[in-house]
Amino acid sequence: MKKILNYLLIFIKILLEQATLMATIIASTYIVITSQIKAYSTNTLLLWLISLLGLVATSSVSEQYFKLNKMNKDIESIKESIGNRVIEIDGVFLTRKDQSPLEERLENANAIFLSGGSLARLSDEYYACFEDKLRNRCSIEIVLVKPFSPGADLLCQNVVYETIDKVAYSQKIEDSLVRFARLKREFPQLVTIRITENIPPFGIIATNLERQDAKIQVELYSYAVPTRERMQFNISKSDKKTFQFFVSQINTLKEQSDLYRE
Repeated sequence: MKKILNYLLIFIKILLEQATLMATIIASTYIVITSQIKAYSTNTLLLWLISLLGLVATSSVSEQYFKLNKMNKDIESIKESIGNRVIEIDGVFLTRKDQSPLEERLENANAIFLSGGSLARLSDEYYACFEDKLRNRCSIEIVLVKPFSPGADLLCQNVVYETIDKVAYSQKIEDSLVRFARLKREFPQLVTIRITENIPPFGIIATNLERQDAKIQVELYSYAVPTRERMQFNISKSDKKTFQFFVSQINTLKEQSDLYRE
């Protein structure tokens, strides 16, 4: 019964929307048919014509009204949908293994900024990549934690998954410094190395911060999670507020660190 009632309401609504159009069609048909039976005077035909024009105008206005009314309802529905939308976080956050290869992400970079705890994997696995970028006049700026410092110990204790040996972890930082220092000796004008005693809340790989195609990749430092499983997200200049926030974080990281000297 409810279904039949819904169909009836829809039919009545359509009927009301098309009422003036139907009246125009019926009146036009009536005039054409009756004019074949009897002759109308000029005044009568003029009155019929004016009436038909009035119906056509009414039909047009009525159609526009119902269309605008429907559009307003659709707009309100869209606004409500957007207002109640739940953002799918899984579409924002990635793991390291979900990202494209680093070489591809750095392909168009002319300025690279790296920060993190030890940066051991980057300095080792991607040493040749960084060397190639430097040969192409790409600058590289690095901030990592001072080895054998309280910050390094806390990272080893709370963040690092692979080892709980504080000395071994600091040695990994030392190894990174040796690799980056080798690059600096080869390209002294293009490489800047900084060390900090602070504990970074996340890792960063940023490219071309001064250009429109700037990108910032942020890796969250979670408790005792393998590096390839840590959550990451990417930011571009179109993410205005978020981009500016992380640019200010990068600037603070540099301000709160010291130039590394061998």
